[in-house]
Amino acid sequence: MVWQLHSWKILLANHGGWINTESRSVDGEDYGVYAKGTRHRLVVRLKAVGANQTAVSVERALFNRERILWIDKDEQLSTTDQTVEKAVLTAIGKAL
Repeated sequence: MVWQLHSWKILLANHGGWINTESRSVDGEDYGVYAKGTRHRLVVRLKAVGANQTAVSVERALFNRERILWIDKDEQLSTTDQTVEKAVLTAIGKAL
């Protein structure tokens, strides 16, 4: 499966055509009750565009996270780097 090859874990999936992954660390520290660093997660959307065709889009959310005593504080970041999204789309294409 594409997700396992790229070490992404699925958090939520919907029959309406979207998949949310769990967030993964880009950099930083995580000690359980305390964490500080940059993380990202993916939203994959699937949409039928014809009898035998499906459009796939991948969006990456990049954010800073600080956790103190199990309370997460996330701050969204912007990025123009689409390397992760392209790698996932390429892997999905190869798997078909």
